[in-house]
Amino acid sequence: MKKHFVKHTLAVMLSLTVITGSFLTGDAQAAKAKDASSLDQMQSWYQEYKQNGNAGAFEATKYAEGITEEASNLYSGGWIYSAEFRSGGGTYRGCGSMGYRAYKVYNGNRANGFVTSKHIFKNTSLKDVYVTLSDGSYDRIGRIEEQSSALDAVFISLTSKYAMSVKNRAGKKLSPEIATVKVGDKVSLCGAKSGTISNIEVKQTSSDYSQSSIETQYKTQDGDSGSAVYIYKNGKNMIVGIHRGKNNVNGNGIVVKASAINSTLGLKLY
Repeated sequence: MKKHFVKHTLAVMLSLTVITGSFLTGDAQAAKAKDASSLDQMQSWYQEYKQNGNAGAFEATKYAEGITEEASNLYSGGWIYSAEFRSGGGTYRGCGSMGYRAYKVYNGNRANGFVTSKHIFKNTSLKDVYVTLSDGSYDRIGRIEEQSSALDAVFISLTSKYAMSVKNRAGKKLSPEIATVKVGDKVSLCGAKSGTISNIEVKQTSSDYSQSSIETQYKTQDGDSGSAVYIYKNGKNMIVGIHRGKNNVNGNGIVVKASAINSTLGLKLY
């Protein structure tokens, strides 16, 4: 890419208040980067912001090299923990997996977060959601905002301290697009317990669970619930839905369709 074009592109980027794929937060400290006079200055301010404990505030794109710095600290397929297991001084327990990135607008304000399974939160009156940190402690990442018992899905909004990566825990970049699948298509997922399960055939485009789910031949473990299921299509890993559980008769995996979840909970992918 020519340097003069890169310079012009950067100037356009920095003149916008919110830039899709560049700034993913409304935090004042991160937002001042939009006034940076250079990409280096913008990245310098990001490093300052990151050191202050706010990693994941925004993503800065280097157009010249085609590299995206993913200033994100949560990944699809990572463990999440429920608030119910810390009451009375009890220990935390693994609940399930983070799913796909989504957002919802409340009174003109955008809330970024992710979708996962409802059943991993046995008591959804306790809204807070946690992750474990490298030192073994636990930190609150957000709260349950929307839920659907019929679809077994919840939307969790994130605090400004955390952001969701465009990649899953295995390093696969997930596209913010929903794919419709047919029998014979092959889907994949990355679960907190099982890790990556790749290219497993779709058996039915609806299941005994509901018309809003599909049945696949993959086999999973407890802890994989909520993980994002995707299909490689048109050169992208497009979102199919989230893993719910298994068919108790044949052990096949059940996937709740993202299209149904987003429509019911009023969400969009990003």
